[in-house]
Amino acid sequence: MDTTPGYSVIGHGPVAVLLHSSMSSKEQWNPLIQLLRHKFKTIAIDLAGYGDNELPLSPQTFSTEDEINLIEGILAKETETNEQFHLIGHSYGGAIALKLLLKILSRVKTLTVFEPVAFHLLPTDGSARNEITAIVDQLTSALKKNRTYATQLFINYWSGKGTFEKLAPNNQTIFIQYIDKVLLDFQALFNESLTLEDYSKINIPICMIKGEQSPLSSLQIFQILAQTIPDRSIHSVPGGHMSPITHFKKVNKIIEKILTPQVFE
Repeated sequence: MDTTPGYSVIGHGPVAVLLHSSMSSKEQWNPLIQLLRHKFKTIAIDLAGYGDNELPLSPQTFSTEDEINLIEGILAKETETNEQFHLIGHSYGGAIALKLLLKILSRVKTLTVFEPVAFHLLPTDGSARNEITAIVDQLTSALKKNRTYATQLFINYWSGKGTFEKLAPNNQTIFIQYIDKVLLDFQALFNESLTLEDYSKINIPICMIKGEQSPLSSLQIFQILAQTIPDRSIHSVPGGHMSPITHFKKVNKIIEKILTPQVFE
């Protein structure tokens, strides 16, 4: 095991790169890492402003490209030049994973995404766009007055009403420290320049997973991408948008099957 500030490298074998959701860190993938560690070399990365990584130095201009630069820097250290790897992303990490795939398509062996929140794809006049825009507006306003309330709004939108209130105080504190980066995530996602035509050019099989009780915004993005990406398999699991954490056994079993199909034949 090699733990470096900002990412961890565990196991040996083919490489699997893991990208977490907003308001999370590489630690969310610990159960999956334990499942894969005897067959794969897992590289779990803290995205900018999460876990061991600092907030971006230039927040006003922060974009998804900054996340890609961070990831590519780690890959340059921990993988061989042009070495292929499996890529797994959840929510914000899923949207970043799609962008990384399109940049270095030849290096990605498989891609698995759980509800990638590519908000820029939502129709500007639709209810899903209005829903998530309202959340961003509420977060922006709340953050100026009460960081705890802003964090509560975010957690409860994605995980259900009352979720934040049920968390242990120390866990609430951890999430509160990430709320500034959450708004930068939204900034980066809404300003993304990739188009549906770009996504339609993906020429490797994609595994897409969704929760059965997820919010409208992420489910509509999921549907748009599912109709656009030529070669994709679709899976549903119990729970909602945070199922990779709340229902990790179900989600991780699907990922394991994608990475080791020969075991399940």
